[in-house]
Amino acid sequence: MLVLGRRIQARFVRSVKDEESAELLRCFRLVMDSLCWLFSGYVQLVELVFRQEHFLQLLMTDDVESGTAVMSVLQALLRANSSVLHQIPEETLHPILDELVYKLSASSNPVTGSSASRSLLLMVESSPCIVQTMDMRYKGLRSLLSKQWAGKGFDRDLNRLLDILYSSSYQKQELQRLHRAACVIQAVWRGFQIRKRMRKLPGAVTSLQRSFRAKRHQEMKQQKRRKEEEELRERLKLQRLRAMREFREKQLALLEIVHAGQMDKHMRDTREMSALVIQKHWKGHRHRRRFLLQKQTLKQYKAAVTIQRAALRFLKKRRRIRESLSPWRKHQELPDEERLRLQQKVDAHLQLHPVRIF
Repeated sequence: MLVLGRRIQARFVRSVKDEESAELLRCFRLVMDSLCWLFSGYVQLVELVFRQEHFLQLLMTDDVESGTAVMSVLQALLRANSSVLHQIPEETLHPILDELVYKLSASSNPVTGSSASRSLLLMVESSPCIVQTMDMRYKGLRSLLSKQWAGKGFDRDLNRLLDILYSSSYQKQELQRLHRAACVIQAVWRGFQIRKRMRKLPGAVTSLQRSFRAKRHQEMKQQKRRKEEEELRERLKLQRLRAMREFREKQLALLEIVHAGQMDKHMRDTREMSALVIQKHWKGHRHRRRFLLQKQTLKQYKAAVTIQRAALRFLKKRRRIRESLSPWRKHQELPDEERLRLQQKVDAHLQLHPVRIF
């Protein structure tokens, strides 16, 4: 609908003939009225209209009649949902304020001035924080309103807007005074803290020296431990090399002792012994890994059994509670004496009141 209004507005601005302009203006006002009727029934659409770029484009026009119609839509939006200004971001709100202030400063038409001032009045009444924004962004707005638009037929709205702006200026001065007082209090407090810290400075130096000595002692201790670890690593390496050398020397001595005809048998026995040692270590590793896997599986099985037992206990408890709350669901069978007594009552009633068939 905003896109349709934008297209009609563009054709209306470019139109030359009076009849075509009148028809386009009528259609544009009809679209704006339809938009007002739509969001009056669906308040959640007000924020979406504000966020649309097409709405800002509709507002940014120099034409008096279409601009007045768009500002009327803006006023209807604020009346339908006055809290919408707290929900839209500043980058959406500031261009709308800029355009309204621009219309007040650049136009001399009383209709445009009345609509723009009424729109600004509704905005500052809906969100007081906008007043501070206007004070910071538009420095000469109060003098512009009082000099250019006084006595133009909408003094009531203009005076209310000026009162709000001047009251915000007083509040701003009061805030500045409070800010200066807070700065003085903070300066005095910081000075007190610094003097207190200066009195504690000798103790702080002692504490700093103590922490420095402790840190240096810790670093020396770590360095000593690293040195011992390196020495142990080198010693183990030398022991390993010495053991390998002794083993090779032993092998060479055995080869010298063994007869040449027994060399093949000796090598075969050595290989078999090595294979047995490797197999023994591999089987031990495999059994340990299998045991760890079985241990994890057994742990999971026990956990599953515990969970199932707890679930069955919970379901049994729930069934017992449900049965205690609804005793009428239980099937209660009558004893034979009670059934015979009730049957006799029914027969006696039928004898006293026989069924008549017409």
